[in-house]
Amino acid sequence: HHMKYHMLTKHGIGQKLTCPICPHTCANNSMLNRHMKSHSEVRSHSCLTCGASYKFLYKLKQHLTKH
Repeated sequence: HHMKYHMLTKHGIGQKLTCPICPHTCANNSMLNRHMKSHSEVRSHSCLTCGASYKFLYKLKQHLTKH
């Protein structure tokens, strides 16, 4: 499994999954599901201090360093 992932992501060898909305491709279902959040309007990660909200937790964590 790890070798298939490596060959696909680092060398472009193997089967890719294509996003049904845009031309983005992913190595596996998990990555495709994460990518699909970028097309959603759902912002499930909110700042308790100011109310700013984000689609991805890492974006909220970046924001929190500014408070």
